[in-house]
Amino acid sequence: MTTDFWLSASHLRGRFFRAWGSSNLNLGAASIYSMGMVALVVREIGVAELGLWTLMIQFTGYLGLLDAGVTSACIRRFVGPIARKESGDFPLMFQAACVVSCLQGLACWLAIAGVPPLAALLDLPANLRAIFVKVMAFQFFLTGVFFMLRPFTSLLLAAQRFEVNNLVSAAGSLASLLMIWLTLQAGFGLWSLVGVTLFQQLLGAATTLWMVHQLKLLPATWRIDHLPWGRIGILFRESLDFFSWSGFTTLNAVLQSVFLSRFMGLEAVALWNVGSKFAVLFYTFISSSLNNAFPTLTELFELGQVRECRRLCQRFLKWSLLGAGGLGLGYILANGWIVKVWTAGFIIFPLSLSAILAAWLVLATAVRALACFSNVWHQRATMRKGPMVESVFFAAGLALALLNPSPWTLGLALILGQIVPLLFVYSPAWKKVVSTTA
Repeated sequence: MTTDFWLSASHLRGRFFRAWGSSNLNLGAASIYSMGMVALVVREIGVAELGLWTLMIQFTGYLGLLDAGVTSACIRRFVGPIARKESGDFPLMFQAACVVSCLQGLACWLAIAGVPPLAALLDLPANLRAIFVKVMAFQFFLTGVFFMLRPFTSLLLAAQRFEVNNLVSAAGSLASLLMIWLTLQAGFGLWSLVGVTLFQQLLGAATTLWMVHQLKLLPATWRIDHLPWGRIGILFRESLDFFSWSGFTTLNAVLQSVFLSRFMGLEAVALWNVGSKFAVLFYTFISSSLNNAFPTLTELFELGQVRECRRLCQRFLKWSLLGAGGLGLGYILANGWIVKVWTAGFIIFPLSLSAILAAWLVLATAVRALACFSNVWHQRATMRKGPMVESVFFAAGLALALLNPSPWTLGLALILGQIVPLLFVYSPAWKKVVSTTA
């Protein structure tokens, strides 16, 4: 097979490998940025401020709940028309996506009113509460602005042509490190990180709009003359199937953050987030591969190549689990030493806690892979029920952890939240797919 077959944008396999390679490069650059940012913040303004910024990033991310699965539903809805080069109701669905995204952006701005009560809920130290409220309000405002561009991002992802965005983002992440160092030296404190976030988002938005224009992905009649209420209703109904995953995943993250900050303090937040960084990074790496596989597998499914789709799903599952096992073993052996060197001895992460997180990595990978396949096959009951079961049992694990709050009991709660849906929801659903397409 030629290099063209493996890397050309004109081939399905080529588009996947272009997206996969560039997304991993972007992930690597983002990891370098994250590690460098942690080291700079710890040395320049302190561990407590690092914990505060981590909370800000997490709670800003929770605005993803407002997406309500619309972005994923758009990607799946756009894959077929783009692959077949057919119009149909594609223009109307894109118009509906634009209207919904603008409403979601406005909702982000309204959420700014909840920032002061959030600071009180987290019981932050008095000297950090004011800066938390100001920075979070600005972050919420920026999130609302860029929410409105999500339909354009969905077009690129559905076409599997996000490689330029990934490369630009990687370069932006590395440039951001220099910006953070300069602004911290100038005394801007946490506002340095806000400025860098704005730079990265503007860079991403400009790249997305340019690529959509270059590839001519916009439907010919995409401009809105009247509100497409019928298509908006269809989009919302389809998004509910995908919202279960994003919604309950965000809920789990909220529960984890509140558990850490409310019952264990900001230093425990820093310990957990720094010590679990590589476990989360490895999971993100594997999830990124599955995210890139989703439009590829969906295109096969939409074009009627069901057996080939199932065969590739099984291959993705096998290699994902092997990768998670190998990375988990390396994480157990090296994580404690890396954290110690990385933070200049300020943070010590125990071996036993690394082992718990490695077990979580393997289980979470299995759940993520099978959930991705459920989305491809559009198994609506599994898509809605699986994440809910995960949240219920994670919450139950946290309730038990309150008897002895610690990073260890939090890790065990995470494991409980993966085992039950894996055994009783996702595995039976995948066995059904295999049996009906054999």
